[in-house]
Amino acid sequence: MVLVKGTLLFAGVLAVLSIWLMGRATNIWQLTILTGTTWFLSGMGVALVNILVGLFAEKTERGKIFGILSLFY
Repeated sequence: MVLVKGTLLFAGVLAVLSIWLMGRATNIWQLTILTGTTWFLSGMGVALVNILVGLFAEKTERGKIFGILSLFY
């Protein structure tokens, strides 16, 4: 459980750094690599949030909570 939360925090910090570096990119190849990195880290964050919701939500409320989360993704 702690590993999932730590990985989520790590991915979030790296995603913010990647987005900041996208603003500093001077070549198209830099922008391409940073965009791919940002998408990868954001996807990792979404997957980890879904894992945490699946672990912490009650069985009777999982469908409602995943439905609410799907509105934001």
